[in-house]
Amino acid sequence: MEKVEKKAKSKQPRVIKLVAPLSDTTEASFFMVVNPGLEKIAHGEVQEKLNGLRLESTVGGIQFDSTWGKVREAQAGLKTATRILVRVDQFGARDFQKLFKKVAGLPWKEWLKPGTALEVRASSHGSRLRIKKAIERTVLDGFEKATGNAKTDSGTKTLCLVRMEDDICTISLDLSGDLLHKRGTREDVGRAPLRETWASALIESAFKHIGRDKDLTTEFSREWDWIEPMAGTAVFLREALAVKTTRTFAIDDHFQAGSRPTPKLQSDVQTSVKTSSASNSGEADDPASSVKLLSFMTRAWVIDRDPEQLSRAKKGLENSVRQHPAIHFGFARDYTQIDPPQMSRSRLVIVNPPWGVRLKGPEAVNSSKKQEELLSQISIRFQPRFVAVIVPRLPEARLKLPPGWQELEGFEFRAGGVPVQARFFTVSVPAVDKANRVR
Repeated sequence: MEKVEKKAKSKQPRVIKLVAPLSDTTEASFFMVVNPGLEKIAHGEVQEKLNGLRLESTVGGIQFDSTWGKVREAQAGLKTATRILVRVDQFGARDFQKLFKKVAGLPWKEWLKPGTALEVRASSHGSRLRIKKAIERTVLDGFEKATGNAKTDSGTKTLCLVRMEDDICTISLDLSGDLLHKRGTREDVGRAPLRETWASALIESAFKHIGRDKDLTTEFSREWDWIEPMAGTAVFLREALAVKTTRTFAIDDHFQAGSRPTPKLQSDVQTSVKTSSASNSGEADDPASSVKLLSFMTRAWVIDRDPEQLSRAKKGLENSVRQHPAIHFGFARDYTQIDPPQMSRSRLVIVNPPWGVRLKGPEAVNSSKKQEELLSQISIRFQPRFVAVIVPRLPEARLKLPPGWQELEGFEFRAGGVPVQARFFTVSVPAVDKANRVR
């Protein structure tokens, strides 16, 4: 009697095996890598921008099904993703011979452009194949067997991630190249830059809070002011205004998938994404969406006492200034240099103060007392209606807030290894009015 091999179980979600040749209509399983803590925000991006189906969230990312063309066209507009992977194959492998055979049988020459090599990184959890270096070497041997490409340290390389878990192997290829927070829109980043992906997550959450509040939505649906103190390179404002990235991606540079979508297909993809967004999130035609509310911003103040940082901010916002002539952009070294508040204009203050790690000094907010002082200064100096701030996470999370302030739901993540919090606050209208009268 023939022995039936017991199928290994895996915690990894099942994938659509990548077919060949590739085209914009090819259906596949993808994985959006995100900074741990940003998964909830990224989930909405997968639905709205990538038309993702069968979403599976895990710490550090979201697996989803979509088409090659949708992912290729949408990648440049993603805001919170670190990189995008495509799941190539998933199979059982209890020994290196089986792993080699499976890898060697994949249609690499139909997926990758001639001369493209692999950079393999392996991980192993609960598998018989435990030695990561041996896994990487076996995958490279299989790839060389299939393509005839010799292993080399030079030339074009695509990142290949191999995950062994419970004797199930999942192979993924990188579609991004450089990490996606590298938008290609600036070179001079200052001393302690905040990643664009983190800034975008804060902005998206801020406008979701505003959109859920009827009074706030009304106030930010007319002319309002953006104020960014301690701005550095003004990463928040640059991300909010969303100047298109100037870089290319591995999905175009390393893969062969026919021509780019025709205008008709591009239109169909965009319509499909919009329809999916409406059905999945109900926000496609939402009048309180971030894009809609940002269209009412008519003044943007960038404040930093360091003239070099202010110069970097001006340079980084040059394209935004040209593309948004209706917005008054102001650059100041002190809050007293900006326009006084007006009763008819709400103010959004968004700030990333020094955390006391790379940037130290009296302004570092590495204690509850310092954080409370920061919020008090914001209240007195700017009379905001809404405040968003990134601060170090402290054991005592509850702060004594200025009068009229109310804290909303935030989120936590690690930025450069530092545990931080994104915190959001509304300021009641009477509190703002009182501050105006005092001033």
